[in-house]
Amino acid sequence: MLYQETISRGRPKALCYEDICLSVVRHPETDRKPKPTIFFFTGIRRLMFCIITVIISLAISDQAFDAPSLTTTTSVFRLRNRRLSICTPLRWKEEWLKRPVFRRFDGSPVSQERPLPYHKLNDDMERQTLDAGFEKALGPKTFRRGAANAANGNASDAVRDQMMRHDPRWATFNGAYINEKVQFHLERVVAGEPIDDCLIDLFTHMSLTRDPQARRDMVPDEVWRDMGADPEILDLEA
Repeated sequence: MLYQETISRGRPKALCYEDICLSVVRHPETDRKPKPTIFFFTGIRRLMFCIITVIISLAISDQAFDAPSLTTTTSVFRLRNRRLSICTPLRWKEEWLKRPVFRRFDGSPVSQERPLPYHKLNDDMERQTLDAGFEKALGPKTFRRGAANAANGNASDAVRDQMMRHDPRWATFNGAYINEKVQFHLERVVAGEPIDDCLIDLFTHMSLTRDPQARRDMVPDEVWRDMGADPEILDLEA
């Protein structure tokens, strides 16, 4: 059914360039209510988490901008609105509109049409976080939970559920995505002492259990050679 739907839509069932509207805008003097189901992103100083920089970098690599002058990230960020214009949309080439932004490999080169499957993203993220020294493998759902908990309390429950695409009647956030660590210093409240929020923030942060000295090749080769075969694995092979 999903395959047939993909054919009828004329595009993969994945995030494609036509789903992204990239614009240069003036900072508004008054707040404006965003339309429902539309997500707004602006540039942030921590480039590692800046989705704008990521999208622009991928588009430059794909040569997806419909403008011969936009060939580097510098040329994109130097764009300015002209005269009284408050918005300058950046157009995509027609042939890139229905192509996925995040794609899988076809051998060595990146595929032009095939989207990156979830299971590949999950496996790669889990392996990379273990290689980075985290105690537990972290996948996309971990970051989704982190985003939900960051919105929880800072936004209304309705906005949080809208962001997560949850039906508020089923309390999906409370059942599956709420942080399992209680972000409240109950012991100090009972003891009548001041609450130390900074320590709670530290203890509930997922990178606390990461070992920055861990390396993927930290076990010496002679240890692997001297280690006996796992009997259970031998039984399964037999």
